[in-house]
Amino acid sequence: MIYSLSIIGLSSFSLFKALIKHGQTFTINPFLFIFFTFLQIVLLFGTGFFEEFHWPQLVWFVLACGGLAVIIYDSKKEYKYNFFTSLISTGIMFFIYYKGGAFQYLG
Repeated sequence: MIYSLSIIGLSSFSLFKALIKHGQTFTINPFLFIFFTFLQIVLLFGTGFFEEFHWPQLVWFVLACGGLAVIIYDSKKEYKYNFFTSLISTGIMFFIYYKGGAFQYLG
């Protein structure tokens, strides 16, 4: 249960940060991106997300690899915080987590 709540907390923090800094520019630090990706993997293992391998795990893997490829090949580009894009991407990830069984121990 603590792992599921940690996933919710990290996502909420990211969403709140996008709301506060909406429109400001930033660059992505590859080290921090990789660190938080590994933290997310540890938390998802704790929730039971990786107990089976079906389409939610495959979609999560493709999105994680795609994000990592963007970071590796285009880390110097500046991006802008956008609350609405962050809200949509957080919703999609929560749907993937839910379908993959990440919140099975909350109820």
